[in-house]
Amino acid sequence: MLKIIVVFLALFSIIKIIGIVMYSKTLKPTKNELETYKRQKKLYQSELDELKKEDDREDDSLF
Repeated sequence: MLKIIVVFLALFSIIKIIGIVMYSKTLKPTKNELETYKRQKKLYQSELDELKKEDDREDDSLF
């Protein structure tokens, strides 16, 4: 009886570890997602730079 419980707990822990590893792999972004993120970041950064330039021009015109 004790052997059955030990085997069951061992199998349960192995399945649990495999599940955790598989879940952690799904959390990693794919190469395509990383490229999309980098493109969006560059686009947002360029838009932010343009807005800063426009804001600086407006500040200069006030003085």
